[in-house]
Amino acid sequence: MRRTLAAQLSHVLAAAALLALTAPPTRAEPPPQVASTTPTAPCPGPDAAAQAVRDAFARLVAVHQAALPGPRRAELLARGLDAWSRAGFDTTGFAQDVLRAAWDAADEPARARWTRALAALLQTHYRARLGDPTRSTLEVVSVTGDCARAAVEVRIHHRPTGRARTLTLDLRLTQDTWRVRDVLLDGTSLMRLWRARFGRAYKEGGLPALEAELARIPSPATR
Repeated sequence: MRRTLAAQLSHVLAAAALLALTAPPTRAEPPPQVASTTPTAPCPGPDAAAQAVRDAFARLVAVHQAALPGPRRAELLARGLDAWSRAGFDTTGFAQDVLRAAWDAADEPARARWTRALAALLQTHYRARLGDPTRSTLEVVSVTGDCARAAVEVRIHHRPTGRARTLTLDLRLTQDTWRVRDVLLDGTSLMRLWRARFGRAYKEGGLPALEAELARIPSPATR
């Protein structure tokens, strides 16, 4: 009897060992996926661009108010307007889009000179059309765009005369800040207008002709 039980137990152990050797290996369950907790930066959106335009106009008014009448008014106004335009305009991107092939062929000192010249040209144009911002109000008419680019149509109301002028500002998001890349006046893009002017000079006379054309840009008039 004991021998029979021992023989049966031996057969069971042998069968178990055989199953262990021939069974396919078990696969380890992959670890559960954990959702990332890193916050995603929200899209600033075109509404943020419209608010940037309102804030920029408020800063422009403050610049004019700070330049009190006196012998240093012109100097203070020029300094304030220069800082304002550098903060609110993407002048480097504007210059690159205007000059294109010439920009690609130029060195960094030339690009810096050209950017300053075109920034002065922008100042001259916006001042001619806005006049004294302390006597005007800004109204955002419409805004369209996405997370990187926006078009903001504004209407500038001149209170003493009741007249209004409409501009469209093309803004780009650069370094988490909305800045104006182009200005459309009466439907005409300043960037395209000046691209034709300076592109013609570069095509006809190369970099020397372009430098001469840019040198004709006067410094922004102050008052």
